[in-house]
Amino acid sequence: MLASQAELNRPPFDLVEAEQELVGSYHTEYSSIRFALFFVAEFMNSVTMAAIIVTLFLGGPAGPALLGPGWLWGIIWFLLKMTAFLFLFVWVRSTLPRVRYDQLMDLGWKVLIPLSLGWLLLLATFWVARDQHWNGFVTVALGAVVGLTGYGLLKGAIATSKARRLEGVVD
Repeated sequence: MLASQAELNRPPFDLVEAEQELVGSYHTEYSSIRFALFFVAEFMNSVTMAAIIVTLFLGGPAGPALLGPGWLWGIIWFLLKMTAFLFLFVWVRSTLPRVRYDQLMDLGWKVLIPLSLGWLLLLATFWVARDQHWNGFVTVALGAVVGLTGYGLLKGAIATSKARRLEGVVD
C-alpha cells in the first residue's frame, strides 16, 4: 500500500508534484483541457494501481462461493474491491500530512528495504523447509528467531539513527 502511494505521487509522498507549492511542475504550465488531461491520466493511474493490487493480492474477481459461478458476479466483485482501494487512496490522501524528503528517505532506507529483505529471507526459509520436508515446529521456530533477530537489528538501527540525529550528527 505504501509503495503504491509512493508510485502514484499521492500524499504523503507527493514531494515532486505538490499542488500546494507555488511552482508544482506541470501545474504552472498547463490550463484548461491540457491540465484536465493530465489530471485524468493521474486518476487513471490510481485506477490501474487499484486493479493491479486487487488482481495480485485480493484474488481478482473471486468472491464468496454462495453467489454461484456466474461471470457477472466476478466483474461485480472486482469492481467492488477496486472501489474499496480507490476509497482507501482518497482516505490516505486526505488524512495524512506530507512527509519531508529526509523522513521519506529514512522510511525507505531504514524501514522498508530491511523489512522487505527480511520478508524475502523468511519466505526463502519457509520454501526450503517445505521442499526439504523439515519439521513444522522447527520451521516456525526458525522463522520466529529470524524475524525477532531482524526486528531487534532494525529497532537498534532506528534508535541509533534517532540518537545521532538528536546529537546533531548528520546521517
